[in-house]
Amino acid sequence: MTHESRLDLALRTLLTERRVAALGTCTDEGDPFVSQVPYAIDPDGPSLVILVSGLAAHARHLAARPQASLLVAEPEVAGSPVHGLARVTLQLSAERLAPDSAAAVRARALYLNRFPEAEPLTGMADFRWVGLHPRSARHVGGLGAARSLDEATLRAVLQRVGRDAATTGDAADPLSLVADGWQAAPDAPPEPVTAEAGSEAEVAGAAEPESDALWLERHAQWLAREALNRVNPAQPRLVTLLQLGAQHSRVVFGDGRTPARVLPWPVGVQGVAQAFFRHDPPRPIELEDAIATVEDTLMRLVPQLPIGSRLCVVADPTLQHIAELAGTPGPWLSLEAVERLFNRLCRVAEGRPAAQEGWPGGRALAAGVLVVREFMHHLAFDSAQLTR
Repeated sequence: MTHESRLDLALRTLLTERRVAALGTCTDEGDPFVSQVPYAIDPDGPSLVILVSGLAAHARHLAARPQASLLVAEPEVAGSPVHGLARVTLQLSAERLAPDSAAAVRARALYLNRFPEAEPLTGMADFRWVGLHPRSARHVGGLGAARSLDEATLRAVLQRVGRDAATTGDAADPLSLVADGWQAAPDAPPEPVTAEAGSEAEVAGAAEPESDALWLERHAQWLAREALNRVNPAQPRLVTLLQLGAQHSRVVFGDGRTPARVLPWPVGVQGVAQAFFRHDPPRPIELEDAIATVEDTLMRLVPQLPIGSRLCVVADPTLQHIAELAGTPGPWLSLEAVERLFNRLCRVAEGRPAAQEGWPGGRALAAGVLVVREFMHHLAFDSAQLTR
């Protein structure tokens, strides 16, 4: 499975969650002109697909000058800062798709998959399909997180966005887990995984996290103490704290000065083990399915987490066991050590004797290693400090 950087995942999330963009074209007089366009993504292009009326000004502009620019931006939240909102500007070339061509038929299917209410428009004579082929992009993932993307990187991101949309449909909630019995509503506490009848008894794992209120109360002073250790007292030290639970977990971040923020994460050690691991050790396909689902939940977390923070993980017995197996029983757990431990698990899953890899077994342990590895990898944390 190909893994993404944290910023690539954030960009994919932005393009998946947003459905409308600002399209910049050029008038006959050379003036810039901006219009709003809903878009779908074709992974085979890869390209963006829009439906335009021949009467629209931007349709005439694109016909005369196919070079254009497209802005997709995170929406603002009332009362919240706006300067760090995520956005991406694409430089692209427009191509009108011939009516009844294979490309137009495909564009229609992709567009209606995302906008089924647009069905009547597709039958009107003056509406036509246009493909927007990106050449480069400028992505801002937040304050201090700007980068330029070349065509190859941009194509890879668009291809994955398009495949995800074609597979799951845009109406699917990114936090919904595809495992049997696991459906987490976006605005409600995640429900526990319900094991199938006849499955193994509940595995050992971490305890459930405390309520948000108790969680904040317990760790507010700890976050403040961490902030006092910053090298430059003028700059607060951002801390991201992860507490794994049995059925769901929580992520809290703050700088010790402002109120900490808690994000629910509908992934837990027992939940993953029960939903995916029917065997001990788990089989390769079970690992792949679990990874894919955990990655989907991380898509929602990534844009909400601060860039440049330090990761701390509550050292429950599962985490302590992972650290010991990884060969780092001290307070720091490196991503490299976690990757090595995960590779040992993979070799055992592929048939290598567990004794040769020093793998003690246990579905909960396997789930814990996988969850920690995915969290650190996709959120680009090179190390984590274990804390009580």
